[in-house]
Amino acid sequence: MKTIYLAIKIILLLVLLFFAVQNTHMVEFFWFGKGGVNLPLIALLFVAFAVGALFGMFAMLGRILSLRGENNSLKRELKKAEKSVEQYIENEISVHSALSADEQKSTVK
Repeated sequence: MKTIYLAIKIILLLVLLFFAVQNTHMVEFFWFGKGGVNLPLIALLFVAFAVGALFGMFAMLGRILSLRGENNSLKRELKKAEKSVEQYIENEISVHSALSADEQKSTVK
C-alpha cells in the first residue's frame, strides 16, 4: 500500500513539474491599481495557492479548537468511567471472596 501511495505522489509531482515548466512565461501582475510587477506565471499561481491555503487554515481554526476541547473533555470522562469500573470490579471481587469464605465455613460445620 505504501508503494501505491509513493507512486501516486511521484506521478502528482511529475504532473505539477510539467505544469510548472509549461507556465514559465512572464505575466504582469497589478496590485490595487498600482504599478504592475512582472512575474513568472507559475510563481504567481503558487502565491495564489499559498494565500488560499492560509485563508483555509484560518477558516478551520475555530472548528479545530472546539473539537480539541471536546476531545479533552471526553478523555476526562473516559478516565472517570474507567476508575468507576475498576472500583466496581474490586468490590465484586471482595464480595465474591467473602461469599466463598462464608460458604466454606458453612460446609465445615
